[in-house]
Amino acid sequence: MMRRTLTAVSIAAAAFGFAMEAAAKNPVSPAFDGNYIPRVNPVSAFSKADCQPFMVAPLTIAKGNLVSSGVGGLLNGIVTTDGFVTGYLLRPDKPRVVFEGRFVDGVFSGAVIDAACAYTVTLERAP
Repeated sequence: MMRRTLTAVSIAAAAFGFAMEAAAKNPVSPAFDGNYIPRVNPVSAFSKADCQPFMVAPLTIAKGNLVSSGVGGLLNGIVTTDGFVTGYLLRPDKPRVVFEGRFVDGVFSGAVIDAACAYTVTLERAP
């Protein structure tokens, strides 16, 4: 379990460093503006057995700024011209954690890791 936790932390640290470097080099972009529905699901190989999927409020990307509002988890961040996303996940009674990911061919996939669980984050365009 300790080795798996260290691996997950290493992956998260490397991804965060890469995303922050990409965000620093590329300006915020409106290219991905729109309304999205987030999906957050645990990655069993890097999570405790009791980690569950959870809801995140629908979000809007406007002028490259990603903001969700409502009940449940909230995502806030930025999107660069290259489609890199970096920001924070906020949940009730949980510490704020970093999330990052990237849009590739219009599809977003990313990750967030808290103290006990690793999650994939996907964004689906709202109808």
